[in-house]
Amino acid sequence: MFTDFKNFTQISERLSPAELVAEIHTCFKAFDTIIGKHNIEKIKTIGDSYMCAGGLPVANKTNAIDVVNAAMEIQQFMQQHLLQRKMKARKFLKSESAYIPVLLLQGL
Repeated sequence: MFTDFKNFTQISERLSPAELVAEIHTCFKAFDTIIGKHNIEKIKTIGDSYMCAGGLPVANKTNAIDVVNAAMEIQQFMQQHLLQRKMKARKFLKSESAYIPVLLLQGL
């Protein structure tokens, strides 16, 4: 299985280097957990790309099913993760000098 992030170049232009590394780390750490549950072997990560394979290092008869199940779980994780990021982003308004929590403005 091979994954990469849609519009990664555009996203990387909007994030600081620390935010970008943290975002990739969060996703790849979740991917590692998911593929571990499905007995899939991580092959390599390069930039925003993540590669893994079923049936390694020990061949089995369910490797194709294992990879599909892991792919579906990764897709679910990414949908939830993106929703959480959108919700988090909506909690802040940008002013010229600072980010102001929306929750403080709601009480005014």
